Amino acid sequence: MPPAQCPDCWTTLTGATGASQARPGSLSVCVYCGCLMKFMPDYSLERLSKAEFAALPQDIRERLLEAQRAFRAARDSKTHPTKDKAATKALARLLYPRLFPGSK
Repeated sequence: MPPAQCPDCWTTLTGATGASQARPGSLSVCVYCGCLMKFMPDYSLERLSKAEFAALPQDIRERLLEAQRAFRAARDSKTHPTKDKAATKALARLLYPRLFPGSK
């Protein structure tokens, strides 16, 4: 994945968990500010609109919000998100739901 900037905090993101599986339209969450994003055809990132978010299945919306809350909590506590277990688990649940059957 080429480096991309978060559309909210403008942090340059040089990698993503699950980036090898990312396709245009794939969803992501900024680990620095919690921005909900989608990959564009050139693998740049665009903020997910309210309408796009509302159109997602409920379980995906819940997982996105869980990851967003965890990353924002890590940011607010001054813990780097990749070292925060709750943030890491929330992102893993979003990206790999089959590993967490029946979880929300």
